[in-house]
Amino acid sequence: MEAVCLRSPETSAAPACTAHHALPEGAEAPPGGQSRHDTNGTSSRTQSCSEMAAFGTIVALLGMLDVAFGYVGCPDADASLTPWDPGHDETARVVISAGQNYLLVGSATFESLEITGGRLVFADSGTDITLRTRSILVGAAGELHIGSESCRYRSKATVVLFGRSDEGEETPNFGRKFIGVEAGGTLEIHGQRKLSWTQLTKTVGAAHFFLH
Repeated sequence: MEAVCLRSPETSAAPACTAHHALPEGAEAPPGGQSRHDTNGTSSRTQSCSEMAAFGTIVALLGMLDVAFGYVGCPDADASLTPWDPGHDETARVVISAGQNYLLVGSATFESLEITGGRLVFADSGTDITLRTRSILVGAAGELHIGSESCRYRSKATVVLFGRSDEGEETPNFGRKFIGVEAGGTLEIHGQRKLSWTQLTKTVGAAHFFLH
């Protein structure tokens, strides 16, 4: 990741916080133009204004960081995604174009799915999601996400490629029955980590089917 140096936007100086206290009739202002009470009050107000200005600067910098680095977190928690439950139609040829960002919240069936420039994210809500289609093509600038490396998918997601590999129209460079990603496209699938191997502490005979 490339670090980006941020500089807060140039703004005009905030107006000073001042307090004006009217003297009682007949009273004279002490040397220096302020009483001790007024000096303390002005100091307190000045400190308060400084704290407010510092808080405003922090909020502005956080906003700039969000713009500079983009969305960070679980893919399905992105508020810009539109919930999508398209249902089942084995004849539908679905194309997700640039500017279309969908959160798949239920199982679906298509003839084909092509993501040319938009984004499709599987919802991780505890509901099993099965996507059935003959082919999936993620084009340049297109994105398909099932979890992420830092936020692994906890629910059950299944992708099924149905039909024969010798029927239907052929997609150049990919064929007929496939999950393909063109240069510039993004496909991320990250499930929960599982134990992939173990070490035996004793010899297992050929007649044993279970290890305890």
